[in-house]
Amino acid sequence: MKIGIIGMGNIGGMYAKRLSCVHDVIAYDADNEKLKNICLANGYIQASSLEDINHQAEIILLAVKPNGVKSVLRELQGKGKIFISTVAAVDQQNYYDVAGQITLFRIMPSMVNKTGGPIMVVRGTYAGDEEEQKVLELLQLVGHPYLIDEREMDAYMCVMSCSPAVFAEFFKQYVESFCSNSNIESEKALNTVLDMVEQLVPILRTERYDIIRQVCTPGGITEVGVQHLSNNREFFQEMADNMLFRTQVISASVREQQ
Repeated sequence: MKIGIIGMGNIGGMYAKRLSCVHDVIAYDADNEKLKNICLANGYIQASSLEDINHQAEIILLAVKPNGVKSVLRELQGKGKIFISTVAAVDQQNYYDVAGQITLFRIMPSMVNKTGGPIMVVRGTYAGDEEEQKVLELLQLVGHPYLIDEREMDAYMCVMSCSPAVFAEFFKQYVESFCSNSNIESEKALNTVLDMVEQLVPILRTERYDIIRQVCTPGGITEVGVQHLSNNREFFQEMADNMLFRTQVISASVREQQ
């Protein structure tokens, strides 16, 4: 199957690499020199234009910026195609307003899809069961697709797709805070934390938050750290509110485009 990918940034490039193991990838990017180099290095088919990728591909994956969605759709006019959009904060109605009743799936990937991990999937209003099965099978080459409702997409985007960077920043601040108060080496400290996290994940899958009770000895050291986080719950709520608000701002700016 020929998969067209429009936009060869971090997400588009990552999905091209994963999908090209099984399918032919036809790539397009507005930066022609960048596109040429990527296609030569990876063996992708270089599309000469949006019309070209629309002509060749059976499924088209959109990996462009939110403010570029409508202009790309106007050029594609891809009736009969399956569109998979990785674009954040642009609800499906924006697509239908421009392109009509296209077969659309909105997905929310994550940078952990380099090796696997979750992919949130919204089935568009005009997509059928057969198209859904085809898209889910395709996405299973990249990670673990979860079907969700359109109304849940923005929250899942923040919880899941944003979390690699948020967690990495947490690890950075957590490790460096201890390194600044002692003589331990930051690189080694980070490696020990990451090694611990790898072992923690399967435990969390089965025991969930009970691990907190198991580790926190009353009056002990861990309890102090957990209490500090618990007492600063407002920080996390404010972060969630701000991230969700930003999705609304982006969505509103796209709706206002002509």
